[in-house]
Amino acid sequence: RLQHQYSDHDVMKQLQDLAEEAKLYDCSLNFRSSDSRIQTSTFLLCLCSPVLRTMLCGCYRESWTREAWIEDVGQDAFEHAVDLWLGKTTTLSSFEELLAVGAVADRLDMKGVWKHVENVICNEIEKDGMLCVDSLICCQDLPLDRIRDVALAAAHDYFNELCESGKLLDAPESFLDALFSSDDLCVDREEDVLALLAAWSRRRGAGGAEGAGLVGKVRFGAMEPA
Repeated sequence: RLQHQYSDHDVMKQLQDLAEEAKLYDCSLNFRSSDSRIQTSTFLLCLCSPVLRTMLCGCYRESWTREAWIEDVGQDAFEHAVDLWLGKTTTLSSFEELLAVGAVADRLDMKGVWKHVENVICNEIEKDGMLCVDSLICCQDLPLDRIRDVALAAAHDYFNELCESGKLLDAPESFLDALFSSDDLCVDREEDVLALLAAWSRRRGAGGAEGAGLVGKVRFGAMEPA
């Protein structure tokens, strides 16, 4: 369950009521990815998203047809994002749905919604460190600075579990570079770091430049003598 912190403000309550007023619905919003559409208010869309405002009020076809098409955005995730912007409580069934809402917020420049989703993602990683790699992979096209920091801290503590699960085999090279470079990494044996790197390289077919810099991060001097 997610809810924006200003949900009880009088202005937000009025916006929630106006969002349900069918007489104000003057445009169609089409979602190619889900092959669906909704009727809604141009004014509401312009308030919640600068991207949609440019589309609907600029010198574009949408400004006079009052019909807009959105690429790479699903209807469900969009409606959850708008509900959050309106201050409504919205329930998501999975971590993947949360990430999808974050992607919509970033795609449509809904900064308040993205900040809220980012906080929830970071809280989820802190509660379950095993989500750290999944978060990075799913959020790789989003603003990642804070999520990467929280994910890295989790990976420090859950390194052995992440190795056993195989999740680190899908981690971005930049993340492994930061992980191997850190003195906070909790690892039982340095041999495990080398074994992970070898498996990661095989998974990616990394021969040549990719992953070559990671070898230098392995502390060979800390390994047991053969």
